[in-house]
Amino acid sequence: MQKNNKQSHLKHIKDLWHIICSDKNIYKKSFNEYQTVRRKYILSQVSKRLEKDCMEPAPLLGMKLLDIGCGNCEMAKEMVFRGAEVTAIDINEKTIKTAKQKSEKSGAPMEFINSSPESLVISGQTFDILLCLDVISYVEDKNKFAWALKKLLNKNGVIIFSEQHHSIWSYIWHIIIAEKIAKWVKKGTFSDDKNTTQKEFLSSLEKSGFNIISTQDISFNLKRKKWVKSSQTAIRYMGIAEKK
Repeated sequence: MQKNNKQSHLKHIKDLWHIICSDKNIYKKSFNEYQTVRRKYILSQVSKRLEKDCMEPAPLLGMKLLDIGCGNCEMAKEMVFRGAEVTAIDINEKTIKTAKQKSEKSGAPMEFINSSPESLVISGQTFDILLCLDVISYVEDKNKFAWALKKLLNKNGVIIFSEQHHSIWSYIWHIIIAEKIAKWVKKGTFSDDKNTTQKEFLSSLEKSGFNIISTQDISFNLKRKKWVKSSQTAIRYMGIAEKK
């Protein structure tokens, strides 16, 4: 067993060295296709759960969607073009202003609010779809966050979440390779918080009254230069949940 583990680690190191020495532009483009992977996951899972046809031009037509921690708002814009009525929130005021400007230039109408989900609960608004994409690591109180999600979600709505695993290989991929060595993304793009695990987040959702419908682990395949489903070398995960 130890010999097999050693060989596995050596293979990983060899593969990682190969990626550093190869054409960075090809790998950079492939690595950043994660945005497309998430979009496909969102549309397929939401359409299936809410009995919509994901092949339609606007499968989310008439649905209210909240993008929590919207960042540059790329995913929110994608959802607008699929018919959703989108509200985007972020606790960073500068981020909200920048996202709003980009949205206006792209012709994707949506509402922007400088707020946390916990504060938004006060407004009494509820949504059919909540997106929590790569924000979990930045949440200090997971239980309070999960409580807010329950308050913001409609009775038959769903939550789509994604996050990086906090393992040694995830750290190597996201922080050491993607940010520092290959520089596929800007420094600070990924969180290096190793205290937030998938198990802890899912537990906080279940304690707050959610049912975890399913989760999917994914990894970046070097040879195929694409993101693939994986259970052994996963560095990220996505999932969907609903109220019990």
